Amino acid sequence: MTGRATILIVDDEPDLTRLLAEHLTREGFATRVAPDAETALRLLDEEPCDLVILDIMLPGMDGIDLLRRIRDPRRGWPDLPVIMLSARGSAVDKTVGLSLGADDYVAKPFSLLELTARVHAVLRRSRTRAAQPAAVDPTPVATDGARRPSAPTPSPGREAAPPAAAFVREPHATGGEVVRCGPLTMDLAAARVWVDGKPVHLTAKEYQMLAWWIRHPDRVFTKQQIYEAVWGEPYVTDDNTVAVHIHRLRAKIERNPERPAIIQTVRGLGYRLVCGP
Repeated sequence: MTGRATILIVDDEPDLTRLLAEHLTREGFATRVAPDAETALRLLDEEPCDLVILDIMLPGMDGIDLLRRIRDPRRGWPDLPVIMLSARGSAVDKTVGLSLGADDYVAKPFSLLELTARVHAVLRRSRTRAAQPAAVDPTPVATDGARRPSAPTPSPGREAAPPAAAFVREPHATGGEVVRCGPLTMDLAAARVWVDGKPVHLTAKEYQMLAWWIRHPDRVFTKQQIYEAVWGEPYVTDDNTVAVHIHRLRAKIERNPERPAIIQTVRGLGYRLVCGP
């Protein structure tokens, strides 16, 4: 799409949607409003948008089910940025929404300035991803059109990982290294990750965060330091990106994500990666 970014607001509170639409219009966005999930799906079918602000509590199909529909690759909007809205303290809704791929989460009541900052941050990240060149399949193609295996792809392999130690770096045959951090093992040359010897699939940004972090074990970093190191751009105050990615990483690499032992929160300071036994 060209011109102003279009934001679809999905909420059944008329006063709130009117306030949001008026404010975002003044901020330079085009807006559309849907009072329920069915209307939102129809509007998305009629015309694409750049971002969805989605309330969890909707009549009929709720926001979680609508998010599942949006993220369904068969429907055609798996990369559409979504900011979830929910009543403050709804930890279960927040966890489910983030696990389904919401880009950010804002608890009600919220300030318009906070929401606007998050909209700008999510749109910026979305445009950055869209501008990145697509990954090229390195597998050579023979004259008959068949692919011939050559090098490992940057995803978890099927082979078993070596036994883990507290923190060990080892040279790799390709010139890279294998790093073991407690139950976590990373082959930095092949971009493979295991937990307790089992391969784990990470998104590109999750892998980049973990690969950076595993080079700095046992050090405490603020959200700003993590964001600027991994994303390579200035941090936006109250941006929830780091917390979202840490939540997703914990779900994949922690033995008990509710009591994380690898990525630990240091109250009032930030986070650290701990390499225990």
